[in-house]
Amino acid sequence: MEIRHLIYFAKVAELESLTRAAEALNVTQPALGMQIRKLEEYLEVDLIERHSRGVRLTEAGHALNRHAVRIIESFEEAKADVRRFGKDAIGNVRIGVTPSMGRVVVPLLLQYCADQHPTLSLQLTQGFTDQLEAAILARELDFAVTAQALESEMHESLPLYVETFLLVGRPDIMPVGEGPLPLVDLSKMPLALDGRSLLLRRKLDAALAHEGLEFANVQDIEAINLRRELVLQGRRAAVATKALFHQEIEHGEVVTRPIALPELSWELNLTTHRVERMSKAEAAIRKLLISIVDDTIAGGAVGWQMPGSGS
Repeated sequence: MEIRHLIYFAKVAELESLTRAAEALNVTQPALGMQIRKLEEYLEVDLIERHSRGVRLTEAGHALNRHAVRIIESFEEAKADVRRFGKDAIGNVRIGVTPSMGRVVVPLLLQYCADQHPTLSLQLTQGFTDQLEAAILARELDFAVTAQALESEMHESLPLYVETFLLVGRPDIMPVGEGPLPLVDLSKMPLALDGRSLLLRRKLDAALAHEGLEFANVQDIEAINLRRELVLQGRRAAVATKALFHQEIEHGEVVTRPIALPELSWELNLTTHRVERMSKAEAAIRKLLISIVDDTIAGGAVGWQMPGSGS
């Protein structure tokens, strides 16, 4: 019995028709029928019953189909996994990025990847660091930007950059004054925050609670574009990174002000499979990502700093 016998049989079981299955598999119907008969002879059972509208599975056919589906899935996974280590960087790399990286790094990554590695495809997911950490641990991602450095038999983390959250808003809504904004003034601001950003929200809530304060006027808005629009309209301010608004800051549409809370600066990590476990595709994307981030830091436009440099 060969894997193609199971592939042919599973397609017949799926479509309940030798004719449609033969068309889908790009083989002739007699050839497909002969392969099914060989499978029945090998297993010494009847797998299908023919009727006027097509075929139906016997009980033995249903039992085999359950196994066939799992075997074919495992075969395809094994084939894709082994091919990752071929001489060329081919395949799909699943990457989880923060909103800031989505705005600054992803466009360049897509461009460079298309130019330098046309046989590669990228599957991009945007989320906050705790969400991305959970996803890579669940093996749903190959790369993820995480606040925690993960070290295990499967994963390792490389410090990527330091970012700081600031108060961002139109000039007419921002508090008067210079220097870090006191928490008491921050608590009175009309803010648009995203409750899914657990790390940021925990730090803000804990700091205000320590001072006996709480937010007076906050709207939790998950849609990034909607939050940005409210800020650009001057209706609310946001606690966000410079990277998320760097073009608007450059054009003078919004301004920033630091917040009197050192905990709003933290180091982010690029968490990946261990280098010795990486495919050529993953190694190529890792090199591109690090290069783009380093160039972005050197440019200074988005406020990122090198790891270990402090805030």
